[in-house]
Amino acid sequence: MINLEKYIYNRDLISTFIEKKLKRKLMNDQKEFKITSEGDLQSCVYYHIRKFIKQKKIVNWYVLNKLSMGKIKDSKKFPDIAIVRMKEKGEVKPVFLIELKEDKKFKPKRVKNDIKKLSDLVKKFKKLEKTFFIYAVLDEKLTQKEIEDEITNLKPNARCMVPIAINMMGEKQFPKHSKNYMLKINKLRKLR
Repeated sequence: MINLEKYIYNRDLISTFIEKKLKRKLMNDQKEFKITSEGDLQSCVYYHIRKFIKQKKIVNWYVLNKLSMGKIKDSKKFPDIAIVRMKEKGEVKPVFLIELKEDKKFKPKRVKNDIKKLSDLVKKFKKLEKTFFIYAVLDEKLTQKEIEDEITNLKPNARCMVPIAINMMGEKQFPKHSKNYMLKINKLRKLR
């Protein structure tokens, strides 16, 4: 397989994992109380992607937290997670960027800043393949699809951004005895 074919194959493999399987894994993490903060969400996303890349034996691809992007100090941006590929000559190319947010309820204002960050990075790094915005909430009033639609409506200029909502509270399969869940999650959140 030539380098371009290998690159496209690995890129598509990682992208498909993030869009399909990662969402299910994060839903499971949310159900198991592994996501009680944005830091927890970042740890879970990092772990699942890194594990997937290792299992698939994808070489020269790396998952990085808070990668500094930009040359001038004032214009530097730090995406929550960057998935990069190191070329044969040692050049590092960012391929995917992921912004993360975790809230109890859907808050459009908090989403806008991160979408702007992704949009600015896409403008600056034109060879980025795709960006993802992963938003974990516990909102009984909205389904994951409704949250993803809301995020899509907030990103008029965010080319190639895929919204991913993690919200088990708004899904039909979640049991209606969610009060017990919320009591436990609120206790875990208060320890911080």
